[in-house]
Amino acid sequence: IWALLAGVTWAGLEYFRSEAWPLACPWLGLGYSQMAAAPALQTMSVWGVYGLSAFIAAVNAAWVLLLQRKYLAPLLAVFLCAVVSAWGRDRIAAFDAEAGRPVKAALLQDETLELESLLELSLSAAAAGADLLIWPEYAFYMKGGEEGKYSALISERLKSLSSVNLIASGVQDPAEVAAGRGANFVLALGPGGERFGRYDKLHPVPFVDDGLTPNPDPSPVATPLGKLGVQICYDLAFEDGPRKVTAGGAEILISPTKDPMRWGLKQHLQHSDMSAARAVETGLWILRPATSGVSQIIDPLGEVRAELASGERGVLAGEARLRPGGTFYTSYGWLFGPLSMALTLALGLWALFPRRR
Repeated sequence: IWALLAGVTWAGLEYFRSEAWPLACPWLGLGYSQMAAAPALQTMSVWGVYGLSAFIAAVNAAWVLLLQRKYLAPLLAVFLCAVVSAWGRDRIAAFDAEAGRPVKAALLQDETLELESLLELSLSAAAAGADLLIWPEYAFYMKGGEEGKYSALISERLKSLSSVNLIASGVQDPAEVAAGRGANFVLALGPGGERFGRYDKLHPVPFVDDGLTPNPDPSPVATPLGKLGVQICYDLAFEDGPRKVTAGGAEILISPTKDPMRWGLKQHLQHSDMSAARAVETGLWILRPATSGVSQIIDPLGEVRAELASGERGVLAGEARLRPGGTFYTSYGWLFGPLSMALTLALGLWALFPRRR
C-alpha cells in the first residue's frame, strides 16, 4: 500500500505542477523517461504519462522496502514490470499503424523567419507532390490586421501546388501585444486560395507568449483531406489539447513548433520525446515541423518514422495516415491525473489535520 500511495502522490504532484496551476510546465515528467522503451510507452494509451509516472514511482518505492527486509512488494513490482512489458509488446504486434488514408506530407524546417526563404522551400523539389505542406511555428511575423493580405500573397505564390497548406504565423510586435492584438496561429489554406480555418494557440508559454489570449475552443480544422488536429508547439506538451481535438474528430495531429537553435540539442530532443507520448495517448499520427529541429513524423505507437536533424534547413517529406483517433486514455484514462491530484490533496489535509482520538 505504501508503494502504491507513493506512486499516486507522485503523479498527483506532477499533474498539479504540469497542468493545474497558472505557471504549469509539463516538462521533465517521470513518465517521459520511458520514451525509448516501446512496450512501457504503450501503457500511455491506457493511463497517459501521469499513470506511467505513478507506475515508475511505485516500482521504485517498492524496492526501497528491501531496506526494511520486506520482500513481497519488490517481488510484486518485478511481476508487474513483466506484465507491462508483455502487454506492451502484444499491443505493438496487434496494432495496425498503417490503417487509414495515406497522406503525403512536407514539413518545413527553417529558422530564418523570412517569407521568401519559406516560399522557396515550399516550391522546392523536396516538397513536390505533397498533399499537406506545413510551416513551423512563428514561421514569419505580420502586423495585426494583415492576415488577409498575407493569405492572398502566399496563396498566389503557391498556386502551382495542389496541397493543403498550413501556414504558421503570428503577431509579436510589443505595442500590438500590449494592445491585445498579439496572436500565434495557423492558417489552413487551399490550393486555390480557399481558407479552411484558423487555429490559435491553446497554451501560450508563460513569460514568452505573454499578452496572447489562450484559444477557448481547440477544435480540429476541417479540410478536403480530413479533420486536422492542430496543436501549436507548447500545446502538445500538455495532455488536454490533443485529447480534446481527438474527441472532436481529428484524424491526425499537426504541431508546428518553434525550438530555436540557441536552446540546444537536449531541449530539442526532450521536446520531441513529449510528442511521441501524445501519439500513443491519442492513437493518431503526428506531423511536427520545427524551426531548427527536430522535425518528425511519428506513428500512433510512438515510433519516429522520419526526422530531420537539429540545425538543418530543409524539407522533411514522408507519408502518414489519416485515421479515427481515440484510446481508452482519451475516453477515461485521462482522469488518472486529476484524481491522483485530488487524492494527494486529501492525504495532505489528513496529515496536516489528523482526527482527534
